[in-house]
Formats: sequence, structure tokens, C-alpha cells
Amino acid sequence: MANLKQQWASVEQTQKDVEKLETDKKAIQAVLAEIEGWEQTRFDSHKLLWTLPAMVPDTIQLTQLTLGESFELQEKSLMRAGKLYLTGKVGARHPRMM
Repeated sequence: MANLKQQWASVEQTQKDVEKLETDKKAIQAVLAEIEGWEQTRFDSHKLLWTLPAMVPDTIQLTQLTLGESFELQEKSLMRAGKLYLTGKVGARHPRMM
């Protein structure tokens, strides 16, 4: 019995170190999964910019385009929000009818 206690004493710290490493590994994997999830929600601005000329009539001259991204708290969940702001000039007789 004394021999078993001596063997356990020699490996006990190693066992505790391994358990801590396993806990750390799980925490790191959880963070990585979270990051990968955010990566999948990324806004593909190039797709929007590619289709923008087809959406804007010829009589409108864009003077400023601002594309932004932020994180917002919605119902206790953090969400990614994309915002597009356009300003421009209209070259028509009745611009409100455009």
C-alpha cells in the first residue's frame, strides 16, 4: 500500500496538470468555435457593391458611400450589423418621382 501511495504522489501533479490542460483546451475550442461562427456572418460587401450600379438609376450621381459594420446587443445576444449609407445628387426635373 505504501508503494501505491508513493507512485501516486509521483504522478499526482502530472494528473492535475493534464486535467488543467484539458480544461484550457475546451475553453480555447469554445472561443475558436465562436470566432468561426462570427466569420460565417461576415458581410460580403463586394457582392453589394457589384450589384449597386444596377440598383441606382442613371439620373442619380452618388457622391458618398459609407459601408460600416458593428456589433449590437439584441435581446441579450451579440449580433453583427451592417449599414450602408448613400448620398447623392439627382439630375431630373422631378427628383421626388424617382
